[in-house]
Amino acid sequence: MALVFVSYSHMDTDFVKQLVEDLRKRGVPTWLDHLNIPAGTRWDLEIEQALDKSTHLLLVLSSHSVQSQNVLDEISFARDENKTIIPILIEDCKLPLRVRRVQYTDFRTNYDQGVEHVLKQLPREAHEISTSSVTLDDADKSQEAEVISHLPPVDPAAARSVMEVASLVFYASAKSHTVALTRPTVIIGRGEYCEIEVRSRQISREHIRLTVKENHYFIEDVESRNGTWINGSPLKGIRQLTDGDKINLAMTVYFEFLGAGSTAPAAHTAQQFTTSPIELHPRIELHQETQAVVIKGVIVDPPLSPPQYRLLEILYLQQGRVCTREQLIESVWQTDEEEDVSEAAVEALVQRLRDRLDEIDPEWQYILTVRGHGFRLNS
Repeated sequence: MALVFVSYSHMDTDFVKQLVEDLRKRGVPTWLDHLNIPAGTRWDLEIEQALDKSTHLLLVLSSHSVQSQNVLDEISFARDENKTIIPILIEDCKLPLRVRRVQYTDFRTNYDQGVEHVLKQLPREAHEISTSSVTLDDADKSQEAEVISHLPPVDPAAARSVMEVASLVFYASAKSHTVALTRPTVIIGRGEYCEIEVRSRQISREHIRLTVKENHYFIEDVESRNGTWINGSPLKGIRQLTDGDKINLAMTVYFEFLGAGSTAPAAHTAQQFTTSPIELHPRIELHQETQAVVIKGVIVDPPLSPPQYRLLEILYLQQGRVCTREQLIESVWQTDEEEDVSEAAVEALVQRLRDRLDEIDPEWQYILTVRGHGFRLNS
């Protein structure tokens, strides 16, 4: 199976991440350390294993990379192992002696033309990223999260390892959708370059990473903004997945992990993942399926308005961390354009929520203002 190893200097990370995103959307199977090395593993071993498995080396040439010993080592390894080396030039620099005889693609003047030219030299998945998708309707929030798999389909003749037969089952209110995990590392997030793309503002650009090690899958939250839950408990660090684990991203997207040889589960709904209250605060319970809020054992009645509930939920999920004005606007008003929402509108919504909580527990200040930063829930 073809695999393109991307060799570059971390000083060029922004350019490289954009390039990899564009190549993946066009079906190029790439390996990038920033995306594919899980936390807690040995960086040097992961690099060596990826180089060994790769068929092509995409070499990003810049004034920084030509001075990097790591990049020079990767070039030497690729030459010794007869890998196909494809250089691309992103800025003026002195080319390394080892690749001066190899024709490069010039990205210095026209990025789009550079992408089109280099695509002719790179391997692409035979299925040409035949994406499959499902829309998850979360009626409680009046939001939709579209899940799109950019993973290649399973080849039954080649399905010999857990990596090729394990799967995720995504649940909507009345339907489910199964995605086979056909790569050893799978990133799930809002970014278009992710192996599984989730189009929801509640989901971080890179939300979680799944990796397979010695026939076992592991899950890691990649410092997501709104958190990850497994079987109702917050995910912290790296955890091994077991058959039937129920995973919840930001209280928005729900799916189940199925290991190798598992029987497909009985039909579920998204609501069945959230029948228990979220309990991250000693004074507050959130019942996400009904948007009911309980303060010190007393139900808030009448219920909070949808904007008030979304505001409380985003503060709640931060678990005492500061939530910036930009995060509130994106989560509550469903826009990332700050000018669309005035400072007065944010302050007014915060004050209305404070008033509603004060009706039940006037002795406790639940929402604190952090001057110059935003707001946080007082635990």
